[in-house]
Amino acid sequence: MNPIKLLCMTTVAFLMVACSNHEETEVNNFPDDGIVRISTNVNELNTRGFHTTDDLNEFGISISNSKNSYYSYDNIKVTGSNATEWTTESVMLWQNSTQPVDIIAYTPYMTGALNGTLEAGVQAVQTQEDKSSDVLLSVQKDFVPGNGLNSDKKLEIPFSHAFSKLVISITLGTEFNANGKNISSTNPISNLAISGTVIKGICDLTADAPTFEAKTGEKATDIIPYETGYTPPADDNGHGIATYECILVPQQIAANKLRISFSINGTEYTWTSEQAALLEPGTSYNLPLTAGNEVIIANKLTIGPWYDNRTSDAQTEYQVNK
Repeated sequence: MNPIKLLCMTTVAFLMVACSNHEETEVNNFPDDGIVRISTNVNELNTRGFHTTDDLNEFGISISNSKNSYYSYDNIKVTGSNATEWTTESVMLWQNSTQPVDIIAYTPYMTGALNGTLEAGVQAVQTQEDKSSDVLLSVQKDFVPGNGLNSDKKLEIPFSHAFSKLVISITLGTEFNANGKNISSTNPISNLAISGTVIKGICDLTADAPTFEAKTGEKATDIIPYETGYTPPADDNGHGIATYECILVPQQIAANKLRISFSINGTEYTWTSEQAALLEPGTSYNLPLTAGNEVIIANKLTIGPWYDNRTSDAQTEYQVNK
């Protein structure tokens, strides 16, 4: 045989085998029985009143198959954990290894059909123990089981925070250490509230990139955040620092509507944002305030991902309401 022809045939055979192996690799993780099995993770670091992968124990999932509704599922409840196994309330099947599907998962779970819309909100009074305000969402469009399942032949659900987080730190002026008496050895702040935000949200799950926004027609409701810590001043020239956190529904807030109010030893303090504010999903907003006898000063506002803040300069002075 012609050596050149033999070389060409060998090369073609090698490429055919390579392509065949590549195809086998793509569908290698598809389960033989076609059953949908699940693994989860929560993106980004979390602390205190927020979900982590370890404490997640239930969620809802919808799978939309545009070619065959028999393999579509709406708001199926899933319970368990990564440490044990996740169990669906009814068995779900993949049509095959190649048919793309759209997958939506969320928590906390809510009963009833979603029909393409998910409504959720935050608690008006929030605590470290109650994680119900920290809504998680996972969206995977055009998911192909054959090359999308993990090595355990499971569907990985990568949850992200669907709402916004606000961290407030209040630094007390040295005026509160009057006459050599450190009156701020314990946190003197009371009645802290956040005003101007809507606590109910809605998400169009049929959108290309589903995200939550404030539900139209809802009125703003005061939110009571929870205290995460208090550091007393080291001496009479020091400053006590109190920190608070809460979850907010993503939304656009008009100028002069977002307000932080609290009391210190009978004096009421109010800070109002003179500018419009945009709260985005999965974003943490840190607002440092300094309170003295006469004024509140809003220092640098930091804005960034849930776990990694970036700084935006903003400093404004506000008079105390008396």
